[in-house]
Amino acid sequence: MDKSQLIKVGSTVYLKPINNAARYGRKDILEKVVLKKGRKYFYVGNTGETETRRMFKFSLEDMREVTEYSPD
Repeated sequence: MDKSQLIKVGSTVYLKPINNAARYGRKDILEKVVLKKGRKYFYVGNTGETETRRMFKFSLEDMREVTEYSPD
């Protein structure tokens, strides 16, 4: 089974900070909800969030955060 088939809208995901975010920033694991899913990306945020700019964007291919900056 492919990992992208496990991601469904409304399912709960846990975000664990790695690298510099874990070393210098927050160390707690965040609990978020999958809000949108497309062919290449899925968006994670708080329940009821409607603004895309406030969501975290992840790739379905490798489950890593997609950002213009370095991912947490």
